[in-house]
Amino acid sequence: MVKMKLEFRKHTEIKMKPKEFVKIIAPRIGKEYPFEDVKKIRTQGYLNEEQFLILGYNKTSRQWGNYRKNTPKNIEDITREAFKKNDLDSVKKLKELEGVRVPVASYILTAWNPKDYGTYDSRMKKILPECEGFVEPKNKSNLDWYRAELDLLRKWRDELGIETCRQVELSLYRFQQMTADKPIIKEYEKV
Repeated sequence: MVKMKLEFRKHTEIKMKPKEFVKIIAPRIGKEYPFEDVKKIRTQGYLNEEQFLILGYNKTSRQWGNYRKNTPKNIEDITREAFKKNDLDSVKKLKELEGVRVPVASYILTAWNPKDYGTYDSRMKKILPECEGFVEPKNKSNLDWYRAELDLLRKWRDELGIETCRQVELSLYRFQQMTADKPIIKEYEKV
């Protein structure tokens, strides 16, 4: 009887460090956030209900029912206030919205200001420890990890002369995708 065994190997062997990859790839990535209302959001200074629902759904559709619990006024008031705050205070304010946690809050902040923000998720948590200059937070909360990610994104943005943190973050995301362990199914016979 033939059995299957799962083994892992690197999807792509990249013979460079994440920072070298970012330096090459980031300038070639689009400068704008992939959401058509970026300029409108920045001008109006808040999200309306439709913008909020689109961003929330794009980041994770699992919270759709919770997103819908927010009133249009609540969305406008909270996002308006969040966009006036800095970094972690903005994230904390956005978390007052139903269905919003650190990953969705970071996505909203990135839509509002891609120059200074990037999106946080589990993939970033995997790649960040491999990055030169990354200081792992003592506290393992997503909020502390996001703070550490922002520090690195901004540092590399400035050091490498890249226009936005979003470009740095997308490059790191692509690096992580390319170097992630991928399963290989091997056949073997039970002896």
